[in-house]
Amino acid sequence: METGLIECGEVVGVGVGSVDVRVTATEACANCSHCSKVDKDGMLISDVRNDVGAEQGDRVEVEIPPGTDIRAGMYAYILPVAALLVGYGAGNTLGIMVGWDPDLTGAALGVLGVAGGMLFMRTRARKVLSSDRFRPAVRAIMSRARDSRV
Repeated sequence: METGLIECGEVVGVGVGSVDVRVTATEACANCSHCSKVDKDGMLISDVRNDVGAEQGDRVEVEIPPGTDIRAGMYAYILPVAALLVGYGAGNTLGIMVGWDPDLTGAALGVLGVAGGMLFMRTRARKVLSSDRFRPAVRAIMSRARDSRV
């Protein structure tokens, strides 16, 4: 099984079954879109799957699955363009067959194709990209947070 990108960071927020991890920017970060917030303290990876029981303040390794950015790019860029082209082609053909202006019919169905592609993206793509297969996960706890009561 291919391993994805491994980042080290500190757990800064804990939710049900997930954590938020602050990591330091690396060279690999330039081509990645998993961090939801970038500030002077580093970059925040939100909603990281937490199967190992990491807690606030723990230093952890986060594994970002391979191919996630490619799939997200496909849904965000290629799908709407493909829907536009298919819609235009279908509308153009329909316009010729029915006797309407092929360019106008193609443009109208092209716009409908883009709208349909965006609707598909909003529903299906979100489900696919949020599945555990493409979601970053805490791989290991490197060190536990120090207990402030000691």
